[in-house]
Amino acid sequence: MKGNVSQDVDMEATADEAWGVFGTLRVVELICKVLSGAVSRAEVDGDGGVGTVISFVFASAFKEKIVALDNEKRIKEVEVIQGGLLDLGFKSHRVRFEIMEKNQSHSIIKSTIEYEIDDEHAEKASVVDDNNIGRLATLVEGVAKCHLEEKANAVKC
Repeated sequence: MKGNVSQDVDMEATADEAWGVFGTLRVVELICKVLSGAVSRAEVDGDGGVGTVISFVFASAFKEKIVALDNEKRIKEVEVIQGGLLDLGFKSHRVRFEIMEKNQSHSIIKSTIEYEIDDEHAEKASVVDDNNIGRLATLVEGVAKCHLEEKANAVKC
């Protein structure tokens, strides 16, 4: 069984500015700040381009690999290679971020979770709909807010 869920988040920044956060390793820094109570550390193996592996250490490790990065279209895709939904029996778990211009001062960050799970575990697919996309949207909002606070105060949050 395959599926996907998406959610849009409005960000008070141009699409180029939002991409400067979400399309780069800057997003890892901000995720660590937003989730400072949950993430003990993050490790990056690579330069932020395709093939870069990012490990977030919570109570257990969670690793993702950047599998697509399109600076022109402002699309980034990461595939979870350890932890997350894979620990629940999912065969694949991919997250896509697409940054779209809304107007001169706002952009939309579309987050999509794509997954595959065996039919015998299909009941677990509801965890993506109910939990993960909401958590992902909250994380995107937190990263956007942290970026805006830094920009307004000219200091890191």
